[in-house]
Amino acid sequence: DSTAKLWEARTGQLIATLSGHSAAVEAVAFTPDGRYLLTGSLDRSIRLWDGNTGAFVKVLTRTDAGVSSLSVAPDGHSVVTGCAEGRFENRVISIPDGKLVTRFGGHDNIVLATSTSPNGKWAATAGGSDFGIALWDLKTGREKLHLSGHGATVWSVGFSADGNQVAFGNRFDQKGQTEYQLNGPLQHGFVIGSQGPAFGYHSELSSDL
Repeated sequence: DSTAKLWEARTGQLIATLSGHSAAVEAVAFTPDGRYLLTGSLDRSIRLWDGNTGAFVKVLTRTDAGVSSLSVAPDGHSVVTGCAEGRFENRVISIPDGKLVTRFGGHDNIVLATSTSPNGKWAATAGGSDFGIALWDLKTGREKLHLSGHGATVWSVGFSADGNQVAFGNRFDQKGQTEYQLNGPLQHGFVIGSQGPAFGYHSELSSDL
């Protein structure tokens, strides 16, 4: 219904319904301090809300693509976007001023999964026609590593707590279900090493990474 809802986690009480988008809301994310809540929509915009009350703050930015994913950097000062349709480009947007930090155009199709590293240096994005995972610099947009996939959509991607491993998931086990299965389980992974993704090699990891 083009809205998002903010709930009190302990009681389940509805705090606010966030209205204003004109198309489906595909992604939500809090800043680490809880001050802001971001919503991304197929209307090609990201909205900023008060993370405690749900009060509307501003339209953070408008993009050239529907927003399929939002990953806020650990310092809470920027967000990485995924792209559902339109221009296939990931963007890094500063919070709360909404300025464009950088762009990444390494995927040639939709990007449904995004993540940022614990040190705030790298982004991992998964998508494109090759179902690949790209690791790139959050400040410059320069790609450091690109792994092609194996013919299955990647629904989720994430860094380990130490930032030395990236895990991803592509399981789609809901029979008859044709909708996105965003934020599914992380099943496989690879080690990128303590010096960053330029030193990466592939390794199978446990499903509970």
